[in-house]
Amino acid sequence: MPESISSLSRDTDWHWTSQGIPTSQAIEETEELCARMIAHSQVSNESCRYELTWQHYGMGPLDLNIFQGTPHRVTCSPHAILNERNAGFDIVLMQSGSARAIHGAKSCDLSPGSIILLDSSAKWDLMFPSDQFCISAHMELSWLRKWLPDPSMLAGHVVDSNSQWAAPLISLMNTIATIGLDNAPMPRSLLAEQMASLLAIALARPAEDSVIHGSELLKRIRATVYKSFDKADLSAQHVADNLGISRRHLDKVLASANTTFLTLLENQRFEAARRRLADQHNSLQIAEIAWSCGFSDPGYFARRFKRVFGTSPTYFRDQGKERPATH
Repeated sequence: MPESISSLSRDTDWHWTSQGIPTSQAIEETEELCARMIAHSQVSNESCRYELTWQHYGMGPLDLNIFQGTPHRVTCSPHAILNERNAGFDIVLMQSGSARAIHGAKSCDLSPGSIILLDSSAKWDLMFPSDQFCISAHMELSWLRKWLPDPSMLAGHVVDSNSQWAAPLISLMNTIATIGLDNAPMPRSLLAEQMASLLAIALARPAEDSVIHGSELLKRIRATVYKSFDKADLSAQHVADNLGISRRHLDKVLASANTTFLTLLENQRFEAARRRLADQHNSLQIAEIAWSCGFSDPGYFARRFKRVFGTSPTYFRDQGKERPATH
């Protein structure tokens, strides 16, 4: 009989298989193991054939997981990991088979030898259309930052098998998957650090690429706020979820532009309110304009409007003044 999952932990080596377990129970146990070892995920398959073997090696701040399975799909939702204990990142190496990966707004195909970095605090989706063999290394965020200060910027980024810089990392992961760690030539913690440093090399991108990526993402954040600013419950987390990025990544991109989410949102709301108050054909009451711009409290809107524009909404409308916002 397969080993009971209640006895499995991140700190030990173990082997789990779905053989001999009914499909529904096997999927349920896979989800429970994913939640404990990697991230809360939903596993599904369109056929009655579901088989998975999972070999796990504890390596201190890094866990190595080796999967062999039949066609299935794994989805990680950011709503399911708000209280994620295992918040971190996973580097996934396709050893054989293929997969379709969606990470936020990014999508790509994974072929043998390609690797992708997944952020457990963002939405991602892995679809395996055929039998597959893949290797995954789960790394704690605080530890990974020693090699990658901002791994969120690289999440969803794929490195294919043709990359010479990724070859050492791929070779190390394949070696562990093939011969295990019982006779490792050095302590596992040192092997984990070696793997992290090789990951940093494999995912390294020119500085100008990072600047361009951040600039494009900033435009998307601004566009999302512009489209939805009138929703009173709009939050930074909603925008991050919509873009498929983590909240901390969103905050970092905005900080690089010397702004914050609340500043960006209020600027958009006040600019919309200013235009509507200046429109002589707009017959809405002040409170209605406030509500239409996403402010749930007309009193707060009036006080903040006076602070931003130097006059009350009523006086601004009566005088027909259009003053630029002072940010």
